[in-house]
Amino acid sequence: MRDVRSVYTALAIRVGAVHEAVAQQGISHFTEHASLLGTKKFKTKLDIARQAQNIGASFNGSTNRSATLYWVNLPYSNISDGLDLLNEFVFEPVLDKEEILKEKKVVLSEFNDFWGNPERRF
Repeated sequence: MRDVRSVYTALAIRVGAVHEAVAQQGISHFTEHASLLGTKKFKTKLDIARQAQNIGASFNGSTNRSATLYWVNLPYSNISDGLDLLNEFVFEPVLDKEEILKEKKVVLSEFNDFWGNPERRF
C-alpha cells in the first residue's frame, strides 16, 4: 500500500539451538512459542490477537540456530503500541500451565516434521 507508512520492529535475542545442552534441546523454540501465549497485560493469546487487530499489527516469533526473534509489523501511527506489544512478548510473558502443555505438543510436532524430512537430516 503506497500511501500507508508502516514500521517493522524486531528484537533478536542471542539464544538458539547452538546454545542448548542436549538435555535442553528445543527449549529456545519452546520459549519463543510460550512467550506468545499470554503476557501480564494481554492475558491470553486471544487478548494478544485482539490488541494486534486493534492496532493493525501482524506479529510472530522465530528461532534458529543462534537467535530467537520476535517481530511486530504495523502502521507507523501505532508504533508506540507495537513496541509495547513487542516488550510484552519478550519481558512480560505469563506461562499458564494448561496452555504450556498444549503448546508443547505443537513444538514437538514442528520438531518431528523438520527432522522427519530426510533432506534436512542430510
